[in-house]
Amino acid sequence: MPVGLINNAWGGTSAEAWIRRESLESNPRFKPLMEATAKREAEERVEGEARFAAAMTKWEEDRRKARAEGRASPSTPLPWLSGKIRPSNAFAGILHPTLGYGIKGVIWYQGESNSGRAYEYAYLFPLMIQHWREEWKQGDFPFYWVQLADYRDEK
Repeated sequence: MPVGLINNAWGGTSAEAWIRRESLESNPRFKPLMEATAKREAEERVEGEARFAAAMTKWEEDRRKARAEGRASPSTPLPWLSGKIRPSNAFAGILHPTLGYGIKGVIWYQGESNSGRAYEYAYLFPLMIQHWREEWKQGDFPFYWVQLADYRDEK
């Protein structure tokens, strides 16, 4: 039987990046998250260009230094508005285009970007699973997840 895998991976994303914006905005539990998002979007539209230019300048310096020392170059910065933690970005650009494909299940590994907000993730992650099942319209398909590795000391 032929098997295909859809690799919708973008390292370092937040869970809210993988959920349709309307789903987050319509849920009262995520009102603070979406209010903070709206505020950040307004700031980014005004100040983001200058902040991104400064980040690119620093990145160029860090990249030159890393090359001179024989180390790997740091990741290229992204403007926050098109970045991987902004709510709904990954859904709109990565997940939504694959919704027409038939699937049998999901394997999920994510969590570092939400580790500082574990209390919120306890509600955000189940919402994302429910949301994906609704979006795909294929029923209650299996959704497996890999437990986040212990990569820092607890606080």
